[in-house]
Amino acid sequence: MKISLTDLPNHLELPLDVFICSASFEDRCKSAAEKIDPSRVTRVLVCEYQDFESVATEAANAAWLRSRFANKVRRVILSTNKPLLTADNLSNALDDLPKAQCLNMMIDISTFTHEALLILLKLLRQSGLSAKIKFVYTGAREYSIGLQGNEKWLSKGIDDVRSVLGYPGELAPSKKLHLIILAGFESERAEKLIEAYEPAVVSLGLGEREASISEDHHDLNSVFHQRVVDFCTSISARSAGIRNFEFSCIDPIEAKVAIERQIAEYPGYNVIIAPLNTKISTVGAALAALERPSIQLCYSHPLQYNISGYSSPDENCRLFDLPDFLTKE
Repeated sequence: MKISLTDLPNHLELPLDVFICSASFEDRCKSAAEKIDPSRVTRVLVCEYQDFESVATEAANAAWLRSRFANKVRRVILSTNKPLLTADNLSNALDDLPKAQCLNMMIDISTFTHEALLILLKLLRQSGLSAKIKFVYTGAREYSIGLQGNEKWLSKGIDDVRSVLGYPGELAPSKKLHLIILAGFESERAEKLIEAYEPAVVSLGLGEREASISEDHHDLNSVFHQRVVDFCTSISARSAGIRNFEFSCIDPIEAKVAIERQIAEYPGYNVIIAPLNTKISTVGAALAALERPSIQLCYSHPLQYNISGYSSPDENCRLFDLPDFLTKE
């Protein structure tokens, strides 16, 4: 559901027992928090990345979140380089939440890294908590602020390609590999994954125009999607194995269905999924993998982020829930 951020409180059951958010060098990490009355929240988990403590905007935004919710805050230190640290600290924070009641919870997924969000979802599923969860996502009005077309960039360089903790999959050496990529604005990350895994088949997803955050985002996404297509076709050994498909950037269930449709095209293959688009579609990838433990989720860690001009926040957000998400483990 797309709503104005101003109307966000009107679509929530208040008070909130738990609000989980992630500090970031992106100002949109504050967008939802600004609309929530601190007096209507009992506990707040503010996730902060130790890698970016020295980045002025990250530090300022983290301090703002802590100040806004004051003594209700628990800091949860994450790392983009150490997934075990991220998992341990998220697990400890979730373990300390009360299990004797059904919690009214909201999670702002906007500025978590894809990897941290996937780990959080896995830990929530395993937590034993009872909760009604609302997920909120504030999209970007503009990415790579001020740059045009092919000049736009969100990250550069890749120093590690790894499976996401909690989603190792069940890969058989005797089976061919099907790599499914939900492409976004970072073609280099997709290309490095293809080089690293050397899949027999690449299913390269493009967000549907009607199910994108905006038409402008879809048009830009198409440019980066084509870059990856061109990269694949330049490698003759893999060119015959490229399959294009579309998925929803704004509905996790529809994204999950699109992924499952691609998996069904190649029965008997090992499946690895790389979610590189919106955090909403990343939730869809998590749902597919949680339902099918044979699926591996992967992550490519960038060397550099466009910290000074990564994004500007939109005035709207997407709000959704996942009924029975915590009862399916």
